[in-house]
Amino acid sequence: MAIWIAGTGTDVGKTIFSTLVMIKYAREYSLFYWKPVQAGEEEKDLETIRNLSSLPDLYFIKELYTLQKPASPHLSAELEGKFISKETILSACEIHKKSNVLVEMAGGLMVPLNRSCLFLDIIEEIKEPLILLADPGLGTINHSLLSIETLRKRNIPVIGFFFSGKYSPLMEDNAEVIETFSSVPFLGSACLPEDFSPQSLYTFAENEFDKDKKLIEVLKNYLSNGQGFSQ
Repeated sequence: MAIWIAGTGTDVGKTIFSTLVMIKYAREYSLFYWKPVQAGEEEKDLETIRNLSSLPDLYFIKELYTLQKPASPHLSAELEGKFISKETILSACEIHKKSNVLVEMAGGLMVPLNRSCLFLDIIEEIKEPLILLADPGLGTINHSLLSIETLRKRNIPVIGFFFSGKYSPLMEDNAEVIETFSSVPFLGSACLPEDFSPQSLYTFAENEFDKDKKLIEVLKNYLSNGQGFSQ
């Protein structure tokens, strides 16, 4: 089954979170990483995670769409003469559904893939579990609760939220308030310095990330043991 990684917006740490999960749990749970739509980065997130995690290629699923323009996927695709097809993404999701796959969305929940389809429409149709990534600082209560309410209106299972980004003294209270008003469990945080090195990230993943096992205990409800994978 896929576990979707969504964000309350752009640059809330989805790729760093995915990297930490892959370093910590990919081998043990036969977990694979996939970002179906990649837009506007010199180095693709797949390449970033592969380089930071030192995992072999077999743990990574190739993107369906790779776009160069740093814009919403729908616009980036149009500028390159491409069209992002909902049916193509859904078909790929069906192919990968028997594997344990960490799927990173592009941008925030409501980002359009084309002029008639939001990324959220994809998740609504397949109803797979989702973890919401949010910034730990000021404004995150509103952004997180709005995102959770939107997901629930579409009957998308939100299995937890996680803070990734620059440390904020507001973080603990923010997490408590979001958890209280949403009843969605807080799964932890990863507040790394902006100038972290690949080695420091790897060490953090191995020794500090998910130290209380909240995240993996939730993930284990949805991951199968040692399922094979075919691309």
